[in-house]
Amino acid sequence: MKLDDADLKFLRSIKTGQLITRQYDKKDDPDTDLQPYRLKPDDVKMFYPKGDGTARLRRLEDAGILRIGTVQTYRDGTVYFPAEVLAPEILPHVKYFKRKPLPSGKEVPHMIKSLLMAELPPHVESTAFWDFFMSMRNAGRMDLFFSRDKFGYRIHTPVCSLKSTSRRELLLAGEPTAELDIAQSQPLIFSAILLKEVGDNPFSRIISDGGDIYTHLAERYALGSRELAKAAFFKLLFGSDDDTIKTLFGDEPFVRWIRALKSRPLPLARRNRPEPKILWDGTRSYHPNLAALLQRMESGLMRRYVWQPLAEKGIPFVSIHDSIIVRGCDLDTAMTQMQSLPLDGLRITVKGHG
Repeated sequence: MKLDDADLKFLRSIKTGQLITRQYDKKDDPDTDLQPYRLKPDDVKMFYPKGDGTARLRRLEDAGILRIGTVQTYRDGTVYFPAEVLAPEILPHVKYFKRKPLPSGKEVPHMIKSLLMAELPPHVESTAFWDFFMSMRNAGRMDLFFSRDKFGYRIHTPVCSLKSTSRRELLLAGEPTAELDIAQSQPLIFSAILLKEVGDNPFSRIISDGGDIYTHLAERYALGSRELAKAAFFKLLFGSDDDTIKTLFGDEPFVRWIRALKSRPLPLARRNRPEPKILWDGTRSYHPNLAALLQRMESGLMRRYVWQPLAEKGIPFVSIHDSIIVRGCDLDTAMTQMQSLPLDGLRITVKGHG
């Protein structure tokens, strides 16, 4: 289908809106794909003032270039349609995005260089954000694709938006890869924090016993299944209700420590504190504190014991929080670095065909 100037301007505007929506509406999930833009009838009239906007949009839909969702309504009565540009060659107006400084750290230039080596074979499913990155990789705007969040200090790249099945097909410098992952990373890090803050405790003793922590919890506390135990554990970490862990462990010192942690701002400089959640009644909840501590410790450990040493050795890699993807020829060296992480009960799993 041949696109005229009005179509191109309209589609680029929608793609720009999708990127803005991704950056600002999905702060709690920075690894999401591009999000649909909320297209209003007035937006259509602006680009198609002759009154043929509806017919033009239908034509773009029929050609597989645009997807329009079902009508939605804001609380104030304003009508909009979720709109997505499906053609990867349609690029956002990058000029609307203020250039941001890249994260600091001596490992960052190497991580960016490694990211630029990444590609997917043509048959592998990608995401719109990945396609946008591939089309812009030589445009000098890596600030759009390499960032560190303020909550858990995690690094986010287009690789993080890919499905796990697609990541296993990722190539680095044209070579097949393998992904090294910390098994049960959140429980391990949680145990390390508890040992530091409250000393010996039942949870850390379970970790020290080895094995699968979720299966152990399910069997020891009759939770029914590994999945239910895992759900209970993540409710402890990320939720505002501590009844589950209280039921399991009683009024242990570490349970009281968790409650205290979630009841007030962290004792940090204001700029470094996680933002509280504003509840439906307007009150502030500090239950994200524990999740922030876990993610920040994870990021710090990965940076010190894995990212920086690999960067110093010149080994290409891309990171997905508690895992890394490396070329098959670098698997042994990367495994050595991952195994150097000072976590009791550490176990590294390998995925992919490296």
